[in-house]
Amino acid sequence: MRSTLFLFFALWTQLSFAQQKDLSWQELRNQYQFPTWYTEARFGIWVHWGAQAQPDSGGGWYARHMYMANVGDEQWGKNAYQYQLNHYGHPSEAGFKEVIHAWKADKLDTDAS
Repeated sequence: MRSTLFLFFALWTQLSFAQQKDLSWQELRNQYQFPTWYTEARFGIWVHWGAQAQPDSGGGWYARHMYMANVGDEQWGKNAYQYQLNHYGHPSEAGFKEVIHAWKADKLDTDAS
């Protein structure tokens, strides 16, 4: 029992002091390598262009604001409800899951820079 306890204590102290050096931000930056999947990924396209951009009004908040007749003080997408009524009908009959089917990405070229 004593030898097991001693072995555990020796291993614990060795592991707890194994990383004594604190690296600076510059040292971390120099040593870090981004994973391949991250550097080859195409991030950002959803943020400005995607199914939420199908309606001409509301932007990224359209899917939320199309159901709200009054969005309060919010300015972004404040006309989404009226736009929905005029172009697609009442949200209870033509909700966002029906509206997004009109969005087509037929001219999307992911290799374009």
